[in-house]
Amino acid sequence: MKYLAILIDSFREAVDGKVFYAMVILSVVLALFVGSVSYTPVPAQKTFEETVEKFLIVRPDHGKSMLPRPFGVLYSIRDFRTDKESDKPWQGEYSFRLRAVDMGIDLSDVDIDPNAAPKAPKSPPIKPMSEDESAFRQSVAFWDSPGSGFSGMGNVPSGKKVTEEQMVAYVRDQFEIWANVEANVTLQPLTQKGLYEFDVHVKGADDPRGWPSSISVLYGAYSFKSVSQPLGKWVYLIQGTLINGFGAWIALLINVIITAFYIPNMMRKGAIDLLLSKPLMRSTLLVYKYFGGMTLMFLTTTVAVGGIWVVMGLRTGIWGKGFLLSILALTFYFAVLYAVSTFTAVLTRSAIVAILATCFFWFVLWLFGFLHGLADVMKKEPSVKKDIPEWVFTASDTVNAVVPRTKDLDNLTQKLISQDTMARGDLRQAGLERITFPPWGEVLGVSLGYIVVLLGIACWRFAFRDY
Repeated sequence: MKYLAILIDSFREAVDGKVFYAMVILSVVLALFVGSVSYTPVPAQKTFEETVEKFLIVRPDHGKSMLPRPFGVLYSIRDFRTDKESDKPWQGEYSFRLRAVDMGIDLSDVDIDPNAAPKAPKSPPIKPMSEDESAFRQSVAFWDSPGSGFSGMGNVPSGKKVTEEQMVAYVRDQFEIWANVEANVTLQPLTQKGLYEFDVHVKGADDPRGWPSSISVLYGAYSFKSVSQPLGKWVYLIQGTLINGFGAWIALLINVIITAFYIPNMMRKGAIDLLLSKPLMRSTLLVYKYFGGMTLMFLTTTVAVGGIWVVMGLRTGIWGKGFLLSILALTFYFAVLYAVSTFTAVLTRSAIVAILATCFFWFVLWLFGFLHGLADVMKKEPSVKKDIPEWVFTASDTVNAVVPRTKDLDNLTQKLISQDTMARGDLRQAGLERITFPPWGEVLGVSLGYIVVLLGIACWRFAFRDY
């Protein structure tokens, strides 16, 4: 029972104070603000008109490469119609004609107004145009290339050998990447060089994550109808970027500062004499104080993340479990930092030194993680990798293998949240399908090793030190 009493006392120390209650109140206020955001689906015709404007940005390797290039092609929609009505636009069915016009042809002879009746061209292009010079064919050839041997703005493969099947596959893939929909595409007979038309039929889906929505905040007080993006991206922006990204850093910093005083206060004259008079091993006492400090991070994170998860689920219908699991991930992340703080506090008895040492260690971990992530991206692009010495990648992998894997922990958490919130096309845009994530066991194991070592040294020093 004496061990339980000390553990409960450590927990009470963690939550007994105005700071804890202030953080809980702030978490509740943040959840209420997030709950004030409403999402309005964009009408279907406007959705596809805005979607095809993005087609001019093309990535090789069937959209998997991270080296984009713009092409001089004008895309527009004509003859839009709704084949199946639905009060939820993402569940409807739609048909329209997609027109792709090379900028190198005489636009005065080509009707690009989607509301006007089509007309036949009256004259040939401004200059003779070969298939090699067709911007649309070049964009298809670029998309169908392996993505190596050229830069994002460099030379592109010839568009001469592009087949009709490749054109159809390219258009279909563009709709999946930029609109998160599966489209049946049929190429119409060519009437003029540089002018391509496709009949497109889009069948609805039950998943609303990929459909564009505009937002309003404070329960409709402020509306942003001109800004729209897929619903899943809005959810990821709040859960993955603002809360698990920027918000998590603030929460970690606040908890590092608050808990840095726990060990030095325990080691003050009078307090330490009373504690050491108890029939309890010194190492056990220090470990319990360590877990007591972690309690603060766990409780405040649970309130903030749990509240936001509930209100966003009610607002959007997206109940991803990855965001809830970030509670445990953030607590473990803090456990790594708090082990450094505890180790430093035992050695110096100074809360200020513990804060500075922990923040410096945190910055070093972030820097190593950032550089390793950059090297990992360059390694996957052959056109970039060939210009980088091999020892750079070897050194990056070596350092990443031996330091606490906080960056990998953050990436794995972001992966869980993104898979729960974003549609497949949005995941492809973000390049997440190309990223190789390490296993959870490896990430947690290496980081846990640092925690054990630092706490072990701190316990040894605390046990044999005279007070």
